[in-house]
Amino acid sequence: TQSTWESPATPLVLVSAGTGLAPLLAFLHARADIAATSARDALGPAVLFTGHRSRATDALYAAELQAFVDSGALSAVHTAFSRDDGVRVPALLATHGALVHELLWARGGVCYVCGDAKTVAPAVLDALIAIRAAHGGVSAAEATVAVAALTESGHLRRDVWL
Repeated sequence: TQSTWESPATPLVLVSAGTGLAPLLAFLHARADIAATSARDALGPAVLFTGHRSRATDALYAAELQAFVDSGALSAVHTAFSRDDGVRVPALLATHGALVHELLWARGGVCYVCGDAKTVAPAVLDALIAIRAAHGGVSAAEATVAVAALTESGHLRRDVWL
């Protein structure tokens, strides 16, 4: 049987920094194939939070990501350019904390995190803990347990590297 996180109906929170976008493009291409069929209505929401250094040199996939939004494969894309505006991916997550909380905790979604293991992954975990505490009405300790439970249940998956 197929796991719930593999179902096209499962809500997705996709998080990447820099080259971490590459692994997530496979999900988006698969979803674009579904969106091009009569099964489009079966797609759950998918929101991408991605971070790069500079708009001028790192917006390589902007047109492709917009095409995913236009096709319905991606519900929204939120991009941070740290050297242009000083915003990083964890801040994007916090800005959209209510949506992230809704997709992960209220709707049983899955979060994929792809990027640097030293800085990106821990910062994203901290952001998720803060989101759970702020929007779930729980303590920081309870939020930490909730994020750990996401990992244990397969609803938080990381493809990170040093």
